[in-house]
Amino acid sequence: MPREPRDTPRPGPLDRLAFRLRLWINARTLPARIAGRDFSEILADASSVPPNSWPQFPVPYIARAVRRVARWPILLRKNRCLRTGLVGFAALRRCGYEPRLHFSVDPKSMGQPSLSAHCWVTLDGVEVINTRIRGQVQIHVHAAPAIGPADPQGASV
Repeated sequence: MPREPRDTPRPGPLDRLAFRLRLWINARTLPARIAGRDFSEILADASSVPPNSWPQFPVPYIARAVRRVARWPILLRKNRCLRTGLVGFAALRRCGYEPRLHFSVDPKSMGQPSLSAHCWVTLDGVEVINTRIRGQVQIHVHAAPAIGPADPQGASV
């Protein structure tokens, strides 16, 4: 499992409740936030979330919570992996991790009316949200700017 980026006190029950509520709101508003936007803008927004702005939660807890909030989508029904990938990437980043968002396509779907694509999130090379689909070709790996050590005022150095 990926390493924990910092030693902090364990989040309490109110922190967990606030985390799950923020994730739920993020997942439910995602379709409206990405509608009609270029893919590069969507990735830039996902990367621009402030790192270390949420309490430090363990990776398995974050992954499980992301899967929970992504169930039963009203919109983005056919793109569940994109929804969980973007929400999970942002949540991991906000909790102080340095995730990578991977994208792949099925070569057999090229030139077809519907392109078969997939995305997943990794930390230190380990798949933590969604898993790679065999037979698909990876076409892009997105990583946000690295999180550096913080100075006393909280800015990255």
